[in-house]
Amino acid sequence: MIRLALGNKPKFLQKFGDKLISTIMAATIKGKPLKTSVKYAYRHREIKEAVLEETNGKCAYCESKVPHVYPGDVEHIIPKEDYPRLTLTWSNLTYACYWCNNSKRRYFGKREQKLLNPFRDDIEKHLIFVGPLILHINN
Repeated sequence: MIRLALGNKPKFLQKFGDKLISTIMAATIKGKPLKTSVKYAYRHREIKEAVLEETNGKCAYCESKVPHVYPGDVEHIIPKEDYPRLTLTWSNLTYACYWCNNSKRRYFGKREQKLLNPFRDDIEKHLIFVGPLILHINN
């Protein structure tokens, strides 16, 4: 895992993000289902292209080259199920391989084993890289 720089917010999110979040939050509060187009708006072509570009086609967590073996996923760093208001927040979206996306699932903020955020955390303060071996730094 390397530290990533947040790219430019896609025009789709600039134009429709606030309205879509309002719709998502209203449905969440009322306990109503969302239309598929709203529920999966984070998968929009512009968003996927932008997260793919900012990670150089690698998984944000394991750095595997993804597109040649799997389409990759638009990943929510903080789970959308727990924090629906962050579903379309640009700083909460990244690109992940199948294994990292599905292994992480709704894991977030467990006190004893925090998950690193590739955009916010200083990775070198937490991990040591020795060839293909990655070790955590105890603090």
